[in-house]
Amino acid sequence: MRQTIRETGIVDEGLLYDKKVNTTLALVHTLADGDRDFSFYRKQGADIMLTESEVNKKLIDECRIFHFGSLSLTDEPAAAATKEAVAYAKRMGKLISFDPNLREPLWESEKQSQKAIWYGIEQCDVLKIADNEIKWLTGMDDYDEGVRVIKERSNVKLVNVTLGNQGSLAFYKDKKSHLCG
Repeated sequence: MRQTIRETGIVDEGLLYDKKVNTTLALVHTLADGDRDFSFYRKQGADIMLTESEVNKKLIDECRIFHFGSLSLTDEPAAAATKEAVAYAKRMGKLISFDPNLREPLWESEKQSQKAIWYGIEQCDVLKIADNEIKWLTGMDDYDEGVRVIKERSNVKLVNVTLGNQGSLAFYKDKKSHLCG
C-alpha cells in the first residue's frame, strides 16, 4: 500500500503500520441507478486502532485545513484519537472540514451514528454531506430545510450537499448555489 501511495504522488508522512492488525477492506458495489452500496471487512481493522498518543500534531500544525470523517468515530480507540485531533486543530485555529460518510454497517446503532455525526457537524466550519445523509440525519426531504436544521444546531459556515450525478448544492450565509454534475 505504501508503494502505491508513493507512486501516485501522495505524501505518506504520518502513516502508521501495525503488523498485528489488518487493513480494513471496503467493497463498493455500484447499483443500476449509479448509487453505491458498501461492504466491509473491518473488525479489528487498522483504521480504528489509532490511539490519542499516535495523533501526529506536527502534521496538524503544518496544515491550513483539518479534515475528518465519521468512520474514525465508530470504534475506540480511534474515536478518542479523532476527538483529540479535532480539539487540537481547533486550538491551533485550523479550518475544520467534516464529511459524515455514513456507512450504516459500521455502526453499532443508528443512535450511535447520529450522535457521532452531530459531534462532527458541531465541530466543523465546512460540511460536505450527501443527499441521503442530510435526509437521514435531519428527517427533512427538502435540502434547504435540512441545511436550516444543521445551521441552527451548529456554527457551520459552508454546507455542500452532494447530489450524486445531479451535482451539488452549496449553502454559504444566505446564498445557495447549484453546481451541475
